[in-house]
Amino acid sequence: MKKYLFVLSLLVTFIMPWAKGIALSNFNDNLDIKSFAKELNISPTIVGEDDRKEITSENAENLEKAVVLIVTPITDETFGFCTGAMISHNMVLTAAHCILDDNGEYRIGSDVIAVTAQNPPNSGDSKSPVIASSVKYHVSDTYIEYIKENKSPRASAEYDYGIIILDDSIGFTTGWFNLNIVPMEQLKYSSITLVGRSDDKEYDTLWKSEGTVNSQRVSYDNTFTYNADMFHGSSGCPILLKDKPNEIIGINIAQLGDDYASDGYPNMGVRINQDIINFIQSKMDLSEKTPKI
Repeated sequence: MKKYLFVLSLLVTFIMPWAKGIALSNFNDNLDIKSFAKELNISPTIVGEDDRKEITSENAENLEKAVVLIVTPITDETFGFCTGAMISHNMVLTAAHCILDDNGEYRIGSDVIAVTAQNPPNSGDSKSPVIASSVKYHVSDTYIEYIKENKSPRASAEYDYGIIILDDSIGFTTGWFNLNIVPMEQLKYSSITLVGRSDDKEYDTLWKSEGTVNSQRVSYDNTFTYNADMFHGSSGCPILLKDKPNEIIGINIAQLGDDYASDGYPNMGVRINQDIINFIQSKMDLSEKTPKI
């Protein structure tokens, strides 16, 4: 059972390092939040009991095998990690901040790993995970402009989406998700499922969590918050309706609150809308299979 912890106003402060999302801090001069959160053993984006469940090749259901890790070299010795989801045979949907650096330049050399999918038996290597490399990246021009002009990270949240084109059609092995436009008002009280990577777990694992959408925060800027447990590293992971797990209705882009789960809804996503679908379809070659809407 999720527990509603605090009702405080949100204040935008800074952008966390790449693949950790946009961070919004809450504060109250008369309340020692950090000590209180530490005493209760509250993780930044875990609400109440931690109910994350690991997804493996043995227990993966529906299209969970189409959730992928995105591994990008930052330096010769360091890597950035995000999550994405297959939406066609060779296209990954993720967050824009997983594709661009802080200067608005594309990161290059990303590998995509479907850790819960395996190569087909006739490949001769059936136990290995399915891996592909990036060949193209696409992010909204508006998002790039916000980053380069150093505008508020919160203001750019509704444009925090992007796609990666792969050098191999691994979607034929993993399957791929459909996209669903759910009106913002209908998201109130919706039960959702998130599947993504978590920095506090083994680097090559995926975790699933269920929760509900904040009924009080139907945003003017196409973002919404929820109490499904997720952690840093889940940026870009798909948000699915619990009763329709084959449809992506949003992209996890941010963790709200730096020391406790603010307002009981610590994670934020951008809703799939017609603009996002138009953007995706505009980047597809005519030979590519269009994602179902």
